[in-house]
Amino acid sequence: MSRLAVIAVIVTAVAPARADGPKPPPTSQMLKDYRKHLNAGLAAERAKKWAAAVTELDAAAAVLDGDQRALAELGWSAMNAGDFAKARRADADAVRVAIDPKVKAAALYNLGQIEERTGDKDAALKSYLASLQLRPNKTVADAITRLGASPAAEPPFCKPDQAACDCVLAAAFGDYDKASPPKCETRTPPKIAGAAFQAYWVEQGPWSGLYLLDEHNGLVGIIGGGLDRMRVYEEISLDKAEVRTVSGHLVLWLQTRDKANETIIGSDDSMSNDDDTTVDVTLCVLGDAKTPTRCPLRDVPIEHSHQREHDAKPAVAKVELAIGDDGTATVKLVSGASDPGLDPLVGPHKLW
Repeated sequence: MSRLAVIAVIVTAVAPARADGPKPPPTSQMLKDYRKHLNAGLAAERAKKWAAAVTELDAAAAVLDGDQRALAELGWSAMNAGDFAKARRADADAVRVAIDPKVKAAALYNLGQIEERTGDKDAALKSYLASLQLRPNKTVADAITRLGASPAAEPPFCKPDQAACDCVLAAAFGDYDKASPPKCETRTPPKIAGAAFQAYWVEQGPWSGLYLLDEHNGLVGIIGGGLDRMRVYEEISLDKAEVRTVSGHLVLWLQTRDKANETIIGSDDSMSNDDDTTVDVTLCVLGDAKTPTRCPLRDVPIEHSHQREHDAKPAVAKVELAIGDDGTATVKLVSGASDPGLDPLVGPHKLW
């Protein structure tokens, strides 16, 4: 790390504690019913009997609430059946619950297709870009180009005429039911020297999120919240927010921790716990009342640990992130294996 003066270090924004402990595992009858409906749904998909597939996959998702595969397949079938509202809900749910990055990337792409087909091109672009970040894919990159953007682009988080809560709710919950909207409340943001940020807590059912925005309603990062839904539990917390001076620029090092646990259902209906913890860093160049804050490097996983219940030890990858005096941030894998989401981040990145 280069010579940098630390102006302020603020640690600890704590996500809500899990009050009721782990949820009970599915019963053998639930697993039997789930497998029956899932297999029937997949068979109907292969036969392109989309309405029948939707019926079966809907039933599978109802038996095991929060099952990432059933939700992702339901979104795909519902889209092909022409039920865009159901497809959008299923895809959005799959994105929220999926721990497997391949499943989440596929669900984001499917969600983007629905958003594009229903005329919401801004939302579609965000979904495609998020999918591409998780899994480089030519089809997704072509979809981004089709919308007139670059795969490296980051669309505005909030339009000038939008209220901050509307932008945060749209980002967190997509096309939610306006008759029963999620909750959005202002919260006291962490005190970060040189910044006048705002924080918004959003919540609906088992999902919640604490969004940090700049003075222009631009997204700085998600620093809290999570998910508690039957077989999936996730908790996001803020490790630290550290501001440094680099060549006259104020650079924010925003570090979050995402802890997730999922009960995995095997093909033989066996169950095992899947633990996944990622420490991410986002680098932002602080703005002011006239100039928006820019975050040219987002969600760099400086540490990623993944462990199945019966693994002898977790698979751990560690990444070094260094900021040079010229404003170049360099990402280097120092141990463990890379993945499709990390590969494009490795190397130098100009912060300005």
